[in-house]
Amino acid sequence: GLATSLEDIGNIVIKINNRVPILVKDVADVEFGFSIRYGALTMDGKGEVVGGIILMRKGENGSAVIQRVKDKIKLIEKDLPEGLMIESFLDRQSLVSRAIGTVMTNLVEGALIVVGVILLFLGNWRASLLAASVIPLAMLFAFIMMQQFGVVGNLMSLGAIDFGLLVDPAIIVVETVVLFLALAMENRLKEKGTLQKLTYTERQDIIIEATAEVKKSVVFGGLIILIVYFPLFTLTGIEGKMFVPMAKTVSFAITGALLLAITYVPMMSALIIVPPKSAHHGGISEWIVQALYRGYEPLLKFALRAKLLVVLFAIGVLFAGYLGFSRIGGEFIPKLAEGDFVISVLLPVGTSPTETMRLGDQIEKELIKAFPDEIAKVVSKIGTSEIPTDPQPLEYQEFVVNLTDKKQWKKGKNQEDLAVEFEKVLRQFPGLVIAIQQPIENRVNELMGGSRTDVSVKLFGEDLDTLSLKGKQILDVLRKIEGVTDIQEVRVFGLPQLNVKYNREQMAFYGITTAQINRTIQTAFAGTSAGIIYENEKRFALTLRLGNRDRQKVAAIGNLVLLDKDGQTIPLKEVAEINEDLGPTEIGHENLRRRLSLGFNIRGRDLESVVTEAIQKIDKQVIMPMGYKAEFGGEYENFRRAKERLGVVVPIALLIIFGLLFSTFGTVRDSLLIYTVVPLSAVGGIFSLLARGMNFSISAGVGFIALFGIAVLNGILLVGQFNALGEKGIINMRERILLGVSDRFRPVLMTSAVAALGFLPMALSNSAGAEVQRPLATVVIGGLFTATLLTLVVLPVLYALFNGKSERDENEKPLVSASSAKMISLWLVVGAFITLPAQAQNNLTLEQAINLSVTNNPEMKVADQRLERETTLLPATYRFDNPMLLFEAPTGQDLRPGLLFAFQYPGVYVAQRRAQLAQIDAVKTEKLISNNNLVYKVRNAFNDLLFLDEKIKLLKRQDSVYSDILRVNDVRLRVGEITNLEKINGESQYRRISYNLQQAQTEYNNTKIQLALLMGSPGDTTFTIEGGFAKLPAPVYVSEADTSEFAANPLLTFNEKMITYQEKVLQVERRKRLPGLFIGYLNQGNDASTGFVPRLQLGISLPIWFWANRSGINSAKKSIEIAQTQQRLTNYQLGTSFAQVIGSYKQQVSNLEYLETTGLRQAREILRDARESFRLGSIGYYAYLQNIELSFQIEQNYLETLHLYNQAIITINFLEANY
Repeated sequence: GLATSLEDIGNIVIKINNRVPILVKDVADVEFGFSIRYGALTMDGKGEVVGGIILMRKGENGSAVIQRVKDKIKLIEKDLPEGLMIESFLDRQSLVSRAIGTVMTNLVEGALIVVGVILLFLGNWRASLLAASVIPLAMLFAFIMMQQFGVVGNLMSLGAIDFGLLVDPAIIVVETVVLFLALAMENRLKEKGTLQKLTYTERQDIIIEATAEVKKSVVFGGLIILIVYFPLFTLTGIEGKMFVPMAKTVSFAITGALLLAITYVPMMSALIIVPPKSAHHGGISEWIVQALYRGYEPLLKFALRAKLLVVLFAIGVLFAGYLGFSRIGGEFIPKLAEGDFVISVLLPVGTSPTETMRLGDQIEKELIKAFPDEIAKVVSKIGTSEIPTDPQPLEYQEFVVNLTDKKQWKKGKNQEDLAVEFEKVLRQFPGLVIAIQQPIENRVNELMGGSRTDVSVKLFGEDLDTLSLKGKQILDVLRKIEGVTDIQEVRVFGLPQLNVKYNREQMAFYGITTAQINRTIQTAFAGTSAGIIYENEKRFALTLRLGNRDRQKVAAIGNLVLLDKDGQTIPLKEVAEINEDLGPTEIGHENLRRRLSLGFNIRGRDLESVVTEAIQKIDKQVIMPMGYKAEFGGEYENFRRAKERLGVVVPIALLIIFGLLFSTFGTVRDSLLIYTVVPLSAVGGIFSLLARGMNFSISAGVGFIALFGIAVLNGILLVGQFNALGEKGIINMRERILLGVSDRFRPVLMTSAVAALGFLPMALSNSAGAEVQRPLATVVIGGLFTATLLTLVVLPVLYALFNGKSERDENEKPLVSASSAKMISLWLVVGAFITLPAQAQNNLTLEQAINLSVTNNPEMKVADQRLERETTLLPATYRFDNPMLLFEAPTGQDLRPGLLFAFQYPGVYVAQRRAQLAQIDAVKTEKLISNNNLVYKVRNAFNDLLFLDEKIKLLKRQDSVYSDILRVNDVRLRVGEITNLEKINGESQYRRISYNLQQAQTEYNNTKIQLALLMGSPGDTTFTIEGGFAKLPAPVYVSEADTSEFAANPLLTFNEKMITYQEKVLQVERRKRLPGLFIGYLNQGNDASTGFVPRLQLGISLPIWFWANRSGINSAKKSIEIAQTQQRLTNYQLGTSFAQVIGSYKQQVSNLEYLETTGLRQAREILRDARESFRLGSIGYYAYLQNIELSFQIEQNYLETLHLYNQAIITINFLEANY
């Protein structure tokens, strides 16, 4: 009886009129249809193609996943019809491979340069290779630690490693060892008159003495480098995700280098270094160093004669550096050349899909025609795909442009030049809003600021018309700013709408309901399913709707037929007014505030100067009404936040270093003297950025951080040597400085050279990803050049000025005693470390709270311990019975010894191991249950804190309002306007609000204590929660009755694991019924005459006591039944809980919709009108209090509803194990 063709459907009888059947084909066109399209995909101007997006799970290895996808695509292509092929148009693996290749090339080249510099300066090839061998070992240590701490090796994490910093500790140790060995050989020559070789023990003692001599300096220097990188650990948000892995990797590598320098290097020195006749005797290295020193010495002597001139020169250099820094632009990080473009095109609102596709094909053809050597492929994504992973309107079009290799380009040297050429071609298409970016950059900008541009401007306010007006004014300002391009605006109005306004009186007269009209309109436009048509196993909906032409005519819509109460037909236009209008295209909200989003890209200028100019001009030229404001986001927000945080944390790190210097030298004078190298080194970094036309970015900031540490180390080398010579009795300041510089000239040059030249490949590289590393390397190289030069010239002069009294009074006491110095140093370091957490760790996000709880909560530690316990029991599954030692002897004979070993059936041990492995799997799942429960509790506690915080703010507002009422009531009572009863009523309301406020604050503090307990830090409530109280993302579920929704819940998995475990136990019990084995070894000799006669015994043990084994089998079967019953019970309980929470969620959605659309607006109007009416005398005192209470009660209801709404979503995620 099923319809199988269009003819069958057309011949269906609708009604019989005067014995004449009226068929479907008499009143309708029956034809094949298609679902409404919301998007399309075209390629190379050749029409439509079918496309898809593959999403990767969080935490997976991107390169490995992409490779597996490509392998699977090759298998799929084999089954495709001839002519069909699968091509990728956005491949992340290519960029990752190129970026990692750039990093590895730079690291290898840097390592080779560093090895060459070491060999050049040390002159001893054995010592040089030993120092250089620390590089791979330190990197191996860093890789191991990265694996342990989950740090991924990528462009950012590996991009700041300088092999010069890694070999510095080893160089100090090796050079000292060579020096001590050379001195030992010289002493032996003086004593014995011959160069007799040192024994291994003698070399060992000398090397231990040399290592002990410099151990403190090595550790101290490494500690300073670690501290200067510490500020990066305090970064949060996007900048934290990018630069914290870098800081961790560098810290791991430097820590490994320190450990190797004081353990591995001395040990290997004793094995491979041959004691030289002189530490640096002859050779090209000595010649180069001496040549450099001969050129430098006259400059130093001149500087010591003209101290004032040198100081003025240094001040001038600092002032020039300040002026230079004021002219450097600012940006978040340099743009990474991804090798592809994404061109976002916004067409006029209401553009049809056909027109959008036609225009897309035309743009693709023009781009390929204009850039045949630069473009490999152009793919256009229009609107939204069938699976809406990235929902967009039909008038939004995104072109993914795959570029060829840069060597083939003929138009433009880089991607920025190419983007300008693209804009010229796209200008021939009028009416388009265009933005040109890169694929990853495009997505990151959208996630950061809500706009697919470099900078987003968020305009907040209440009225859409006002927002639209102020948005246009801001756009007019932005268009006049140099460097602003690709301006994008969210068009508030312009969406064609068909408005049907019901006439309630006419509807009542005809007896027509709203639902009846809605159903008719829905059937006419969206269509209504009238049944299902089957074609084999495929099912197709039979849909009724108006034809395309009728749906586009207002008159045709007005003629839609309705049935009145008497069954008579009434046209829709009789009961409704139908007209066309332009409505809002998009209404955005953020933190319960209405928002209009704008965006723009920057080309030809730096980010900071453009946004600063935009803010200044908008403040002057655009007058914002009360309650309206504009905020800048995107990359600028990240840059501003990181710059502010580093501006606080870097001085704290420098203060810690100052404390360490003070503890070492014992005087503020020497500590400040060493600190002069910090601004002097910064000047070189600033000039190098200016010379290469680079902006200040967070990458450059990391370079300055590394630069400060290296510069301080050079200062320590010189000042420490000067003081050491002074302690040896060299009072003449000029002689002390010349001798000290001569001794430390080689180490200072070597330290600076290896650190600077190690970054040289990064500074000069033009490969993919080098854009991010280039500012860092440029700052370090330029800064070390000037820092080394000024340190060797200015620092000795300042030392001579600060210590000038030493020539006249050698008994001058230090500024403070040694004990006082240590105490002051201790307080400085402790104070800095106390201040740092207050700055860096005061705010707590939900993600941080979850991570802390999973890491520190005792429940998770107990779960780990259980897992360890079960794992340690795994070897016990092969436990055998103890062997028996036998002695037998016939009467009068000697004892005959023997051994007897008993085994169970081998399959028993295999089954026991499988059972234990199943038990381990169950315990692992039990840990997932603990994790899911813990995350659920933390999210609930965090949601409670956000709710209570907003509730406290609301109660404080109420408290302020009632406080004003009490103050006014006192005056009104004195003048006789109110009675004492009214005054008491107001006081009672105020006391009630105060009580509720105290109760809410107590509940807030208790919840913080509960959250601190969950995070494993009971009692620590110094944190402040970060984030606003807003709606959580809505959950995705099919149906509350669908058990697959919570199929991933670890409780179900745990029950399945327990069933498996009990089944394995049953296998163990069944195999115990099989015969066991025993083997014996005896001596059969009777006495000493017969000697030793071995005898071998073999046998089996029969389990005849079957009832004991049968009990074990029955018990295991019952355990399986219990586990299966528990599985069904858990499934039932989860299903019940899921249905209940979905019901609660739907209820809260309905409540929130009312409160957000009507309730909150009414609350504001009630409060405003009540105040005005009471002021004018239109309402009395009690009515005024009632209206105020009603307004605040609506707001409180909203907060409580939002709290319950978020609780429902948290519970849904908990049941679905979406953690």
